[in-house]
Amino acid sequence: MFALQRFMRLRAGALSDAEPELTRIARAQQRPLVLMLGLLFHDLGKGSVPTTARAAPSSSCAYAQRIAMDPGDAADVEWLVLAHLKMSHLSQRRDLEDMALIESFAGSCGLSNGWRCCTS
Repeated sequence: MFALQRFMRLRAGALSDAEPELTRIARAQQRPLVLMLGLLFHDLGKGSVPTTARAAPSSSCAYAQRIAMDPGDAADVEWLVLAHLKMSHLSQRRDLEDMALIESFAGSCGLSNGWRCCTS
């Protein structure tokens, strides 16, 4: 919920003095609902059985179906939920200046040519 609240504050411009670049990026999102739902569902079920790795994607898919979300957007939310642990690990423990690392991560996630998610 904290991450979702922060994203909403960035989009609203409430943090533009302290975080001008993040505000610009948040406001530039063309599909903010995808990111918002990814933020909402990413840790759902944390600490419970089944683990988050299974509970959160299942919940996000069920919710996407319930609200009749575009299938491509639903797939992107699911990808965010599934990939967030790997993204967290890389961002906190690896060198983000290493282009080989970035390209490897992008390839492993199905991202290429403009960093767009493939939903196939």
